[in-house]
Amino acid sequence: MPVEFFIESVSNALARFGFGYNDYICIFGQDPETDPGEEFDGVRVSLLGEEYTMPELDLFEGLMDACIYILSRHPGTEPELKIKIATVAKEIRKLRDLQANREVAREQGQH
Repeated sequence: MPVEFFIESVSNALARFGFGYNDYICIFGQDPETDPGEEFDGVRVSLLGEEYTMPELDLFEGLMDACIYILSRHPGTEPELKIKIATVAKEIRKLRDLQANREVAREQGQH
């Protein structure tokens, strides 16, 4: 994948542009084979003709790994990627906090 395309893809992910987002119906539609039978917070990502459905946190953690990898192989991208990495890190923190809050709420609902 060309580096410029990768950087554009990171920008699109951070803007939540270009894929279905956080919606059970949007992600799984009416296909019973992909329907997990429960609420699923995730995203459907289409990249280079391949489509993936995953939890949003996994998407951003993978994006962080990819940014670090690209930065290590293409030092000239440092000014742009360092900003993206910082933004991705903020998203990961937000998503982890959201996940922790949901787990607490779920546990409190069981008592």
